[in-house]
Amino acid sequence: SQDAFVHAFSKVKTFSEALRVTKPGGAFIFCDLMCGAGEGVSEEELATFAATNMVNDWLSPEQNVAACKEAGWADVTFVNLTGDIRISFQLMLKKVETIIDSGNPDNIDDKLLQSYKVNLANRITQVDRGVFKWGVVHAKKPATSA
Repeated sequence: SQDAFVHAFSKVKTFSEALRVTKPGGAFIFCDLMCGAGEGVSEEELATFAATNMVNDWLSPEQNVAACKEAGWADVTFVNLTGDIRISFQLMLKKVETIIDSGNPDNIDDKLLQSYKVNLANRITQVDRGVFKWGVVHAKKPATSA
């Protein structure tokens, strides 16, 4: 999964269902936005980000690893790729700016384009400030799991 589990209402329930449908010895791999803990980032800002992005159970990488373990996954690890999501946001912003600068030849709604431009610039700043992290969680289903 890529950037989908962030929207799960309950991570433990979701990870438990993934465990249920995975063969013994199988792998569970997902990459997602996760709650950051940057210096100076307030609980209010984290809550606002979660609320405006339809995130109910927004966990840090460490909490996601713990939720996977609670669901029954083994050998759970997190690979921090936060720098890569910054690059992704920069490239998306460049694409939006290119569309705007070229006169919007596909007639995409101008308000939508401007909203994307502002939001992507904000995301880059949020990455830099530690509002969120992004990376891969990898886990294995025990070979003798129920």
